[in-house]
Amino acid sequence: MDNTGQITEETKNELYKKIVDIMLVSLENGVLTADESEDASFFILEQLDTIPDEYHLDAFIEELVKRWPCFTPLLQPKKEEESRIADQQNIENITNQLKNLT
Repeated sequence: MDNTGQITEETKNELYKKIVDIMLVSLENGVLTADESEDASFFILEQLDTIPDEYHLDAFIEELVKRWPCFTPLLQPKKEEESRIADQQNIENITNQLKNLT
């Protein structure tokens, strides 16, 4: 993704690959039935190519996970980024507090 929040074709292709990998493993493990896989495939194909930006991508992934929980790993990168930002802010706060003590 670039700085404008727009989604590149490369990002969409990477997401398609992750989705297919999750779907195959879920089918092999019996977490997802063939019918559920078909429904999820239609949903994904109808939605993903029309997503214009990061905001809508996040909403798409959340809806996908809500309907088919096997796709929960797709939320991981966003959670990691949010955690990294929170950690960075905490470090800055502690550093500022330490500076004020001296």
